[in-house]
Amino acid sequence: MMDHQSQTYRQHFQQLENWRDRIINEGPTAIEALIEKYPQADRQQLRNLQRQASRELAEKKAPLPRVRFLLI
Repeated sequence: MMDHQSQTYRQHFQQLENWRDRIINEGPTAIEALIEKYPQADRQQLRNLQRQASRELAEKKAPLPRVRFLLI
């Protein structure tokens, strides 16, 4: 049986992964949506991470997990 704390963590992590995927796939539109929801997020850092992930995808590399930067 999953305890409440573990379930909450997994839900939070899933939300972060969803934001990461949106930012990679949608770019500025997703960044603006995230900033609207989390105004304390660093817009410039998000843009830099999105550009880097796009370059990595173009080079056929797997994007590195950078989820921790989303809500700092």
